[in-house]
Amino acid sequence: MPQIDPLVEALGDLVVWVSVTAADLHEMCSSGTLPRDSIHLAVMIRLGLTAIASDDEGFDNRPSIDLFMP
Repeated sequence: MPQIDPLVEALGDLVVWVSVTAADLHEMCSSGTLPRDSIHLAVMIRLGLTAIASDDEGFDNRPSIDLFMP
């Protein structure tokens, strides 16, 4: 996929991969959201992030999160 490879490589410069920790798993249990959303929220809390881009309704009612929808 010669046309897509350069785009994927450029995107890699903008993305930071972060591991999910045991503490995140504990935080997930108290979030009251679906598992996938819980993982994102737990890591966001740990890293002090307050904004997310998502089309997922699981972030709609989180006053502490700035939600950017595509």
